[in-house]
Amino acid sequence: MRVPVALENAIGNPPALGYTSADMSRTSLLGLAAAVLLSPSHNLLAQESSAPAQKQRPAALLQQPFLVFDSVVTEQWPAMPPSVSFPTEPTVLNPGQCVRVGVAATGTGFEHFLDGVRIHAVITSGGKHEEFELQPSIATKLVRPDGANFVDDALAAGGLKNPLAVTGVLAVSAAKWCVPLDARDGSATFSADVDLHSKHFALKTQTVRVESLATAAAASFANKEQLGDWTMSYDSHPEPGRLLAAVRFFGAQDQPDLNGIQFLISAFGHDPAVASQFGPAISQFDKRTRLLAVAIATKANVALVHPPILNRDEQDLVKAMQDSADPYNISSSPQPWQNLDLLWAEFLATGNKKPVAAIAQTLAWKSDFDAFLTMQKEGKKPTELTPQLAHALTYRAAQWSLGSFYNNDPIAADYIRALRDDPSTPQAVRDGLRDLNAPHSPSAGQ
Repeated sequence: MRVPVALENAIGNPPALGYTSADMSRTSLLGLAAAVLLSPSHNLLAQESSAPAQKQRPAALLQQPFLVFDSVVTEQWPAMPPSVSFPTEPTVLNPGQCVRVGVAATGTGFEHFLDGVRIHAVITSGGKHEEFELQPSIATKLVRPDGANFVDDALAAGGLKNPLAVTGVLAVSAAKWCVPLDARDGSATFSADVDLHSKHFALKTQTVRVESLATAAAASFANKEQLGDWTMSYDSHPEPGRLLAAVRFFGAQDQPDLNGIQFLISAFGHDPAVASQFGPAISQFDKRTRLLAVAIATKANVALVHPPILNRDEQDLVKAMQDSADPYNISSSPQPWQNLDLLWAEFLATGNKKPVAAIAQTLAWKSDFDAFLTMQKEGKKPTELTPQLAHALTYRAAQWSLGSFYNNDPIAADYIRALRDDPSTPQAVRDGLRDLNAPHSPSAGQ
């Protein structure tokens, strides 16, 4: 296979892939340092820790409870380091989604302040009440402020440690509350109290909007940019009820968006309880979109409740749409760089570590990239796409995309830190992950 000029150029300049070259904002290190101190998104945890040590108050429980997606606690936290970015709180919940109640502390000595905390809560929604029994917290994590990764890396280059790498601690309830599948539009109010250090504390109430599946299904995306923004934030703020709006958007496109379809397959499979309820709405779609939706549900192993009735020809079309390559078979793919977008699509849909780890493994192909650079310096040009050249392109794309997500996606950043610090990660991969923000890296400052 001959090497197209555009492909050769792409090795020297990061390729314009769908998720690997997402439009990410640039922020100065000075601004990031300020973010560590001020952290506007979670100022409650940062404001006391940003004060000089002699002025810090003793560790204390914050009066505001936090809502944490169940998947954060059960899927993400076990795969992350002891300190994590503060999880994004839901602003809206769809039927089938589950959350836990979190309590936080900051101040001098916060690290073990919540040890032994017991959490009780009453949830009011749709005129019904559900109670969490007073139980010990199921999980606790130290919390990192916004921008901590950037400051860590900058100071580490000078042999220094970030004094504000963590600013608080977050503990979550053993019990979880799930929005009923038949929930209507409304809200859910959480009233929480805790037992801590032989004292009882009542916390402020927390209310979140509940959006019914019918309302979510009727939503739409005005354009590709709006859909892209929603997709890029889905890992931290999932809205599975809106997946049908995305199906309609992709179904209306002249050409299939393979990355978008992979995102939908992964999102359906990650929230099967929600996706299973889409049958009646899918039945109302036009034929093309209806078949796409059924194919996505089938590929995701989601059994639709009251699925649309398909004739024999339509069933054959859906079956034919199931044939697709496994994105995890990177090494055997003739164009492995294309697998990266599919893996990033899965990550955005699920927030899981597995696709990030798979992408990181391609950093072990650095020797192939170095060999290509040597060939360029010698004035040689490739005449065919060899496996080594494909590895070089994939390495470059992986380095770029991992750096961009590390700098802009807190969940991906925590996974990358976990992989980087894990002794079982191959040394070449660990070295590549440590080098993501080096001055010569294509992703530095992204």
